[in-house]
Amino acid sequence: MCGRYTLKTPAEALANAFDLAAPPEWSARYNVSPQQLGLIVPAGDVRLARQMRWGLETAWSRDAPRIAPPINARSESVADKPMFRDAIRRRRAICLVDGFYEWRPDRGVDLFGQPYDIGGATGRKQALYIHHRDEMPFAIGAIWESLPPREGARPSSPAAEEAHGRDETFALLTTTANALMSTIHDRMPVILNRDAIDTWLSGDLQSAQALMRPLADGILVARPVSSLVNSPRNEGPQLIAPL
Repeated sequence: MCGRYTLKTPAEALANAFDLAAPPEWSARYNVSPQQLGLIVPAGDVRLARQMRWGLETAWSRDAPRIAPPINARSESVADKPMFRDAIRRRRAICLVDGFYEWRPDRGVDLFGQPYDIGGATGRKQALYIHHRDEMPFAIGAIWESLPPREGARPSSPAAEEAHGRDETFALLTTTANALMSTIHDRMPVILNRDAIDTWLSGDLQSAQALMRPLADGILVARPVSSLVNSPRNEGPQLIAPL
């Protein structure tokens, strides 16, 4: 899963890391949450990042108010689900992040098979911050949609307003957990290696599906952080400070 993430890397560094044609409009974020704006690079002749709202909306899902806009899509079924199957074929993108959060019980068994107990009441969940060992930003596979804004509503971002007044939304792809993530959750985001981004954005569906797999072990690290991240209203570097 992936329900919160960070993107604190400066815009110039993001442009260099992902070969963007121009630095994106973005300020450091430490708690990007569902229904907030994320920085997305869709397929195109020119690689540019733009802000979209997290939580995929389609024309038919807007007419079903009981369905919450999904923030994640399972890679195993994304090509078959009516809500996702057109987007995975025609509107793939990458979401730029430099870390994400997950929660696990405060007592359990760690990556090495050893019991751990971080204290606190049994049954509580401990927030963990997960990032690349080298602290570099990375790309998560995503799909996106573009719709006219709801009547009386403004587009999801200034960039969307410039793009003919469209409301642009996205969801992240998830896959089975690698060794580290399996001690935390049974799912993880589809994290793409840099040399796979072009194939993900522009390749055919079969090529994209081959990339929807767990990240190799040894790349990610995780550390316990404060419960401040539990509230989407909280922001700032204190959210990722190690306990």
